[in-house]
Amino acid sequence: MNAEKLRKVSANERAAYLQNIVGHIKLQRIGFAELSGQAVTSDGMTFNVSDRDYFLKASAGQEWISDPFQDVTDVYGTIIVFAVPVYEQEQIVAVLFGVYDLSTLAQWLDLSFFEESGKVYVVQGDGEVMIRPKESGQQVNITDIID
Repeated sequence: MNAEKLRKVSANERAAYLQNIVGHIKLQRIGFAELSGQAVTSDGMTFNVSDRDYFLKASAGQEWISDPFQDVTDVYGTIIVFAVPVYEQEQIVAVLFGVYDLSTLAQWLDLSFFEESGKVYVVQGDGEVMIRPKESGQQVNITDIID
């Protein structure tokens, strides 16, 4: 389904189409937002994303990965959002976004590497550690360790 057709179908038809895509990828939810910010997601939710950084960046033409934040729908915990502009005849007409639950990533990364001596951390741009090995337990800012 192209962007023009997706924009013209009902919210229920959009949700069904997006749900079919989610079945093939590892995201918890994907959404399609009009430039007004009105979004429909693969799990049938409708809400406005016009004030979200990921929407503002993507609707301005940038591919964007958000900083982690608490899922406002209360379905998942801490999430990150991947967002891209949707083009129609070289003009941005909407934003497509995907939601990834960080607890899923934490489970996947909770593996030991380098013969049990290596650990994986996920760090935000400001140095705050978002995901750490279970046994570490300490709250640290990675920039404090590097300095």
